[in-house]
Amino acid sequence: MPNMYMRCDHRMFSEAELLAVFWALSNPTRRQMLVWLGVATRRGKWTYYRRDEANIARLLETLRGVF
Repeated sequence: MPNMYMRCDHRMFSEAELLAVFWALSNPTRRQMLVWLGVATRRGKWTYYRRDEANIARLLETLRGVF
């Protein structure tokens, strides 16, 4: 059976994690949300959130190892 991780590096996404990411990104609204969430700011009691750039970088690193 093949290794369930794309590479042996602990920073890489597992096959199950990649499937979850691709499922989430298959929805156009979710993809648009990634664009909207590019910046986080705090105004008074309101916080506007941003993307998890570290996980996005980790995903891209995993994909580079696969393709």
